[in-house]
Amino acid sequence: MDYDNDALLELISNRFKILADTNRLKVLNCLKSGEKNVGKIIEETDLKQANVSKIMLAMAQYNIVARRKDGNSVYYHIVDDSIFDLCSIVCSKLQENMAGFSKLADIKNPFEKKENSGGK
Repeated sequence: MDYDNDALLELISNRFKILADTNRLKVLNCLKSGEKNVGKIIEETDLKQANVSKIMLAMAQYNIVARRKDGNSVYYHIVDDSIFDLCSIVCSKLQENMAGFSKLADIKNPFEKKENSGGK
């Protein structure tokens, strides 16, 4: 892979930007189970219609979702499910880190100040 290519780096950066927003992750998680219309996405994510519209536009721009119109309804579905691979990698690493932190919680802090027991 040519990491000296600015255009490629821009595409990679944009992919990660999609994942750098809690609301976008909510929508991705909502669409993971299959195609949904905007109303169902709003219902399942508790997001406002304007937010969902902006999110869907951004994800469509980067070819993560596609839309299908059926009468007055617009349905969205994931077209690039590799996005879930990225999320899974990050989630697994976070779980590993949290497990390590819980092990640290059981270790006495070696940097904790000792109580002065009446001496100088």
